[in-house]
Amino acid sequence: MRKLGFCMGLSLAFLTTVPAFAGSIMPTITGGDVNNGKALFTLCITCHQVNGEGNESLGAPKISGQHDWYLTRQLKNFKAGIRGTHASDTNGARMRSMAMSLANDQAIDDVVAYIMTLK
Repeated sequence: MRKLGFCMGLSLAFLTTVPAFAGSIMPTITGGDVNNGKALFTLCITCHQVNGEGNESLGAPKISGQHDWYLTRQLKNFKAGIRGTHASDTNGARMRSMAMSLANDQAIDDVVAYIMTLK
C-alpha cells in the first residue's frame, strides 16, 4: 500500500510539472509583423499552397495549424544547414533555398506570424 501511495504521489508531482516544463521548451513566438509575413509568404505558396495545406506530390507538408515555435525552429534549422544539406534530401534542399531568402530572424518571425493566421 505504501508503494501505491508513493507511486501516486510521484505521478501527481510529475503531472503538475509537465505543463511548466513543456511551456519552457515550446514558447509562443511574439513580435512578428503579419502584414510583412504575408508578403514574404508569397514564395511559400508554390509548395505549401495559399492556405498552408501543403502539397504531398511536392513533398511540402501542411504548415497551417502547426505550432509557431516548431515552424520557427525548422526555418532556422534550414538556414543554419542543419536541415536540407544531405545529398539525398532533395525536398529539404529546395526548402533550404526558400528559407535562405528570409533575411533575418525578424523575417522568420514575420512569416510565422502570418502562417499562424492560416486555418
